[in-house]
Amino acid sequence: MPYRVIAGLRFYDRKEVKDVLAYARLIVNPRDDAAARRVVNEPRRDVGAAAQSKIQNYASDRNLSFAEAIGSWSPAGLTGKAARGAAEFDELMIELRALANDLTPGDIITEIASRSGIMKELLDDGSDEARSRIENLGELANAASEYESLLEFLERRSEEHTSELQSLAYLVCRLLLEKK
Repeated sequence: MPYRVIAGLRFYDRKEVKDVLAYARLIVNPRDDAAARRVVNEPRRDVGAAAQSKIQNYASDRNLSFAEAIGSWSPAGLTGKAARGAAEFDELMIELRALANDLTPGDIITEIASRSGIMKELLDDGSDEARSRIENLGELANAASEYESLLEFLERRSEEHTSELQSLAYLVCRLLLEKK
């Protein structure tokens, strides 16, 4: 029976894909604040809003990026679970950056999903949706495998995203002009 998809998320708009790509962007650019904010507590590691505010204040006072300040969790005033979470995140990013030098882009995507805890969270969930998200991460790794470097993959993805935004803006302008 034929069917038609009326609405759905585009591949790169899916949460798990965005999260893994944010980790990848942070590997390539340790000053990427948007990426750091997206994944510092993803999956949950007790670096909540209050802890993130302390990190941001510390960063602002010292002219650091948010991403750079995460490694200074103690001087930033984090304690307890938030301090452990920030320290774990900082150590994870150090490990992933080291791995990125030796692995293919597809393999580093797989390692991000595994070492970050995203894959474990999905496996523990066990639902059909979680299985679909795991498949999406496999597809993301396959897509990244087509490139020579993680940077090349991310740059190409950025170019495609920019092109999509330009096409959307053009379409909106045409629709607005047609209404006049």
